[in-house]
Amino acid sequence: MIDANTDAYNEGKALLAKIEPLMPLLNTYVKFRDGSIAKLPGFDSAQAWFVGKVAPIAERLGLSIPADVTDFPPMFRTWWQRARLCSSSTKTA
Repeated sequence: MIDANTDAYNEGKALLAKIEPLMPLLNTYVKFRDGSIAKLPGFDSAQAWFVGKVAPIAERLGLSIPADVTDFPPMFRTWWQRARLCSSSTKTA
């Protein structure tokens, strides 16, 4: 049981380390989507920016994004919830 708990904790911690560098990009995405940032050069929408800029960065960090995902906040929430679940999961005998 201890090994399983340690593995789950380490998996969650590793995932959090991967998604942490994306947090500023999430903030930029939301500002662009909500109109606080008028335009990002070369992109006409937050979704296009996500697919063109953020997704490749996430892939380099080892995070896979399904081809049909074009909205950043739900994807980020999925990663965050999975990481938190792994790092906080404990099993008892």
